[in-house]
Amino acid sequence: MKDQTDIIRFAIRADGDFTRKLVSTAKAGMKARMIPPYGRYHHFIEEHAPNRPIVVFAGGIGVTPLVPVALSYGTHGRHMKFMYTAKSQDQLLYQEQLRQWSQASHCEAQLKVGRFSPEELKSAMEQDALYLVAGPASMLRSVRRMLLSQGVRAGDICYEPFSW
Repeated sequence: MKDQTDIIRFAIRADGDFTRKLVSTAKAGMKARMIPPYGRYHHFIEEHAPNRPIVVFAGGIGVTPLVPVALSYGTHGRHMKFMYTAKSQDQLLYQEQLRQWSQASHCEAQLKVGRFSPEELKSAMEQDALYLVAGPASMLRSVRRMLLSQGVRAGDICYEPFSW
């Protein structure tokens, strides 16, 4: 979702040759050409009835396309839950932004090192919610399988795989 500043913020984990070089050479204000994927979460939400609750399941670097969605829709009074897991504390990105965001009465964020249990995932479910999922392929499969087994319609789940 475009904000009033027309700024695009990049979240780059510098753990490969290209990304390490990019972090050291990219400067604010540089022109960049963007190529797909651009993300589909905003369009997915807009294709459904307004004000349906949104539940987010994010894993690792998969959080990057979901934080802007949460910050945008959560600030407009939409009920949201944000379940975010990473392998280690230092890999939990955007912790402060998510904690501030969750101060709104209609927003909840749960950040965890290590995987959420099936019970924790099920307890995050909401009646008539839309589900946004991003993270490792194995996480996508298991969360999607769990949601479908609990009666969530496939059309109410949006996910983008992160694979190379």
